[in-house]
Amino acid sequence: MITLEKQFTRYEWPLFWCSIWDYGDRIGIREWLGVGVDNMLFLRSGDKDAVTVWYDKSEYNPEGEDKFDRAVISRIESDPAWVDLLITRFESGWDQLFPYLAEGKKIANGKELGDYCDLWQWWWTSMSLVFVVPNVSGLSETVCNKLLLLRAKTQEYSEEGGGIIAQYLGRQDAALADAWPFMSAKEVLWAGQRSVSEAWVANILERRQGVGLLNGSLYLECDLEMELKRRSIRLVHKQAGNSEVIEGTAVSPGLVRGVVKVVTSYDEVDLVGVGEILVTEMTMPSFGPAMKKAVAIVTDEGGITCHAAIVAREMNKPCIIGTKIATQVLKDGDMVEVDADRGVVRVLR
Repeated sequence: MITLEKQFTRYEWPLFWCSIWDYGDRIGIREWLGVGVDNMLFLRSGDKDAVTVWYDKSEYNPEGEDKFDRAVISRIESDPAWVDLLITRFESGWDQLFPYLAEGKKIANGKELGDYCDLWQWWWTSMSLVFVVPNVSGLSETVCNKLLLLRAKTQEYSEEGGGIIAQYLGRQDAALADAWPFMSAKEVLWAGQRSVSEAWVANILERRQGVGLLNGSLYLECDLEMELKRRSIRLVHKQAGNSEVIEGTAVSPGLVRGVVKVVTSYDEVDLVGVGEILVTEMTMPSFGPAMKKAVAIVTDEGGITCHAAIVAREMNKPCIIGTKIATQVLKDGDMVEVDADRGVVRVLR
């Protein structure tokens, strides 16, 4: 039996990014390290505008050593110039993407759409490694700092890339603007380079009720349970219980008390008030204003170099990540103590 656990949440994520990420982790990274992910699931349920990403912790474990950590260490030991090659590829791809993301360059035709999508796929693998490698224990501080600087270079624009595709598809056919969030990378190319039928669009829109991308294959959520059973795969959710003490990883020190504001969608980001405790599954660059107003940040997910950890340290605000259950246990209005020296959140009332 294969066990998959939820590791990441991405709010309002189009299926396009899931298919790019899936290929990168299962195939692209294998070309770099000799190992890749064998089992992973992207699940977009019909009741929430978010994608959850599920891994087998024996393959990818942000809380401990896994096969990628071992492969990275071995690769660097055998070829110290490997990191410089990674940086070169990352920067080369970024230099080509930057005009679209920073200047709002529009895609002119189907060929340019294909080139743009191919570029994202080509760059994604190096980007994934730049995000993962700094988490590997035992690496030199110099190597980690180089890669963290690259991450900071891109995060301001990381949510813009899909909008350029959506604009192009909408200009081609208004119906595709609605279908875009539920289209894989291959389907985006298909739709962007030829006329599509109403029936084809209708089939894509069925995925609004829920869709899963399992090891590169798409399934409606209603059919996914049967497919998981056929493959002997189970999904494990950490149970929240009624604990008044929540533990996680302290990544930015401090001890504060405040009122909880739970954010589980982009629509709620602006609702965080000054002096509140921001509790969320994960953070992205668009969470910046809320993080500035909050006195502390608590997340379900993330490693020591995740977005929440980096930004909290920059802002000098207490932050605890990787609690798994904070958004399930805590409610708006709860008074809590965030002890980010020890990695503990206590419910006071």
